[in-house]
Amino acid sequence: MKVSLSITGTEQVIGTLLAIDKGSDGMIDKIVKSNAREASRTAKADIKTPKDKGTLIQSINTRKVAQMRYSVGSNVTYAAYHEFGTGRYAKAYVPTLPRDVQDMAKRYKGKGVREVNLPARSFIFRALVRQMPTLLKDIQKYLKSFS
Repeated sequence: MKVSLSITGTEQVIGTLLAIDKGSDGMIDKIVKSNAREASRTAKADIKTPKDKGTLIQSINTRKVAQMRYSVGSNVTYAAYHEFGTGRYAKAYVPTLPRDVQDMAKRYKGKGVREVNLPARSFIFRALVRQMPTLLKDIQKYLKSFS
């Protein structure tokens, strides 16, 4: 039995939040930014790799992409291999992720010269998933302050 879930209306919700944000001195943007930074801190704390030089940890950053849209990521190439795994591990793990994350992971697929099998040690995606309930609760709390 195949089960699928479809969420519709997200663009309308985002549009409404953007309108509220414009009239509220950017409070929702500040909430999103704060939660993105917290996800970044969590990702840094969750890295499961030898912390000899700290290059991967130091590379994790938060940047604003657009109003109420922030990116948590790393600028070192091997971060993706830690996040998604390689070889047979990536083949097993990546299909379990949301479609947009799968698409991102595919950009880092090897060229097939040789198979290196490293298990996924997700730190960024896991941190974002853990932060999402807090983000939603923070936005909800702010919106309730109007009533």
